[in-house]
Amino acid sequence: MARKPRVHDANVTQHVIQRGCNRNVCFFNEADYQFYLDGLKIASEKMTCEVHAYVLMSNHVHLLVTPRKEGALAGFMKLIGQRYTQYVNYRYERTGSMWEGRYKSSVIDTDLYLLTCYRYIELNPVRAGMTQRPSEYRWSSARWHGLGERDEIVRDHELYNKLGVTEAERQAHYRALFRYDVNLKPAI
Repeated sequence: MARKPRVHDANVTQHVIQRGCNRNVCFFNEADYQFYLDGLKIASEKMTCEVHAYVLMSNHVHLLVTPRKEGALAGFMKLIGQRYTQYVNYRYERTGSMWEGRYKSSVIDTDLYLLTCYRYIELNPVRAGMTQRPSEYRWSSARWHGLGERDEIVRDHELYNKLGVTEAERQAHYRALFRYDVNLKPAI
């Protein structure tokens, strides 16, 4: 089966998923999560990719990213993946890849889909039974979007910015998005 062609255009927001090899654990302790986040910040600056939302699960990663240069997303993911794999291999005296093949990405083509991806990404720990609310999970952008806890990685998408005039308004409207899923806790 042929691979789906990637979108390499600048300014096209994409939902990116990177899974651990054989769906194995990728993050073994807090230092590993923090190392990945540090690399995410470095790669976003170096490759001019804006990270709008993220969650680091134990065996996979979700990112909502807008590359600002053509081809930047591929370089961004390569930089993060190589940096983190080298770190894990050295730290845990192992060899081989951390990641299961190529990252997967889908283009965000509507405003509704963008907000749905924000929710999907930040609700991952709740769906996995790891927390009751998205904001309780430390390795996610949910605390910035819903509570205003500063996150040096996140660059707000223009649609998120349209949720309100002030940060407090945007956060309140963002939290309201989570009230409409009847299977989950209502507050962020």
